[in-house]
Amino acid sequence: MESLRFSLKAAAIGALAVLGLWGAGCDQNSTPKKLRLEDIGETDMQKILGPQPEKTEALYTGQVVLGPGVRPPQGAKLFLIVRLESPKGQMVGGKVVDAPSFPLPFEVSGNDLFAPSDSLSSRPVFLAARMDQDGDPMTRQPGDLEAATQAPVTIGQKKVVLVLSVLSGS
Repeated sequence: MESLRFSLKAAAIGALAVLGLWGAGCDQNSTPKKLRLEDIGETDMQKILGPQPEKTEALYTGQVVLGPGVRPPQGAKLFLIVRLESPKGQMVGGKVVDAPSFPLPFEVSGNDLFAPSDSLSSRPVFLAARMDQDGDPMTRQPGDLEAATQAPVTIGQKKVVLVLSVLSGS
């Protein structure tokens, strides 16, 4: 979330810079005022970026735990994934945790989905977690960990437990 705010602030600075140059007029002798990050207040940000989504209610909550004898790989990232139809189905949302400690409580809200949560109420939804050593969720290597719900979860479900185990086939 912090990186999103930084990106939005950077976009706002760019927009203000362009507007500042345009507002300075076309007079070639005028020098545009330099903009500083400190000069941009929350009100200015809201005017430039428009209304931002409010934090939405949790759709699913629970925790990711390590299975018996499982150790997390050093420097691995944890990917929490929302999938449709099956534990390996289409990915419709997710989040990344850079340095997880276990047990890791989690919350999945509408902000973590790629599309509005309305579409989830009529289809089976599964939650999955992958702990990936190289930080790329598309690659699989020995030592990566995974977990998934075996049955669909329902919107509002609490206390979902994802038990990480060594990637099957490793």
